[in-house]
Amino acid sequence: PDAPERADVVDARLANLDIPDVEWRVVRSEAIEVIQNCADGTLDFAYIDDDHRIEHVQEEVRWLCQKVSPGGLITAHDVYGSCDLKRVFDLYHDSICLDLPRLGAAGGLGILQI
Repeated sequence: PDAPERADVVDARLANLDIPDVEWRVVRSEAIEVIQNCADGTLDFAYIDDDHRIEHVQEEVRWLCQKVSPGGLITAHDVYGSCDLKRVFDLYHDSICLDLPRLGAAGGLGILQI
């Protein structure tokens, strides 16, 4: 909700892609509220890149573990460097973190399979 122009840009980019069998929605709301409103086991993929505070990401992942279907993926940006979100993914034994080349103070990709 704090960056409506960012939501508009993302929505426009997605609308211009021709990707069959993929559904998305850009929602201007608090991420945890959106996650909580999803039915359990209905998501196949989630990408976290909003509030980078450890506590917030821990809560997002905790909720997403209920909402993502078995075999689905929860991913997150900035798991290495200044954000250090790897600590959240290290709490789950079915996760890996990739320290990819960084363009700034943080980067990398966390992946958790449900």
